[in-house]
Amino acid sequence: MSNAPIFRPLPIVPARVPVAIESFIVKVAARCNLACTYCYEFFAHDQSWRSRPPHMSVETARQTGERIGAHAAASHLGQVSIMLHGGEPLLVGPRRFKALLEAIKAGVADRAEILFGVQTNGLLLNEDWLQLMELWQIDVGVSCDGPPEIADRLRVDHSGRGSGAGLERALSLLSGHPQFSGLLCVIDPHSDPIAVWRYLASWAPPLVDFLLPHKTWAAPPYDLSDDEAAPYADWLIRVFDDWMLHAPQIPIRYFEELLTRSLGGSGSLESLGEEPVNLLVVNVDGEYEGVDSLKAARPGAWVTGLNVVEHEVQAVFENELIALRQSGGTQLAEECRSCRLRRECGGGYLPHRYHPERGFRSPSVYCRDIMKLTDHLHSFMRAQAAE
Repeated sequence: MSNAPIFRPLPIVPARVPVAIESFIVKVAARCNLACTYCYEFFAHDQSWRSRPPHMSVETARQTGERIGAHAAASHLGQVSIMLHGGEPLLVGPRRFKALLEAIKAGVADRAEILFGVQTNGLLLNEDWLQLMELWQIDVGVSCDGPPEIADRLRVDHSGRGSGAGLERALSLLSGHPQFSGLLCVIDPHSDPIAVWRYLASWAPPLVDFLLPHKTWAAPPYDLSDDEAAPYADWLIRVFDDWMLHAPQIPIRYFEELLTRSLGGSGSLESLGEEPVNLLVVNVDGEYEGVDSLKAARPGAWVTGLNVVEHEVQAVFENELIALRQSGGTQLAEECRSCRLRRECGGGYLPHRYHPERGFRSPSVYCRDIMKLTDHLHSFMRAQAAE
């Protein structure tokens, strides 16, 4: 990429008709009981969590609910999705957690149905928590990068202790539970892809979502000078082949969306395709954020300067970050506009596009991985069609 032409940044043009925000990530805790080695939240450019309150207050939760409810009514949304997040959301404890749920629901009132979810590392999960999740019909997603030896290496606590055994206790409780919504796995290309995938599948998750680590052209995921290297594609291709042979009944979202887009459909992953993003983050103090994974890109990339106390949700449409995420293909790099895989990839995930000289008008730093994987999936579909 060092020899790529430098383009002058073009002005970000807000979407002519903004797409309503249907999904909200509400951060109820600003701290975490783990210190994962790849964490963008605590170990990238943003250290503002140190000055934020450790938990969302009940009043902020109510105000958040009111803003969401007003936006749903103004946008004629019958339903909104609210994902409770962190840090680690279960750190707030069941009593405060329930109070926050009640406050959000009271704020939204009868203006929209709420689909609640929570994303957790699972270490605090127990029967009491699961009863609360079932009572409130909260979908529970768990972050799991593979067998215990991987968790003990990458997902450690603040004293360096591994989390593998604690995570297995949580998965034992969740497997088969009606509120279990799936597993989120950050790819470690040095791990055995088949061992990781089969371990995840052994818990019978309703969904598996593989994530590329949040890297950029400023901090690339591997040595990009090797034009043949595509370690993440190689890893995912092995998983794909095994998945199709042995367990296609367990959805792997990244694969399914690439296949769907290849056939002319659309999807919900904001890391693929050109559809305007309809998701917004609300931090513990009520600040609206673009998308928190932008914290891996550059300082301040996620900041909107807006909050639930002073601003309606619709105010975020005037912010350049939100406009960028709602602009679809109009803000793509020139290489991406003419790419044969534009429909499937859509330029890749916005944080992964960041280049120190080109800003976000750059292909994903994982461009060659996405292309190699997608070509493999296309070959598979051609073979299936021939049969």
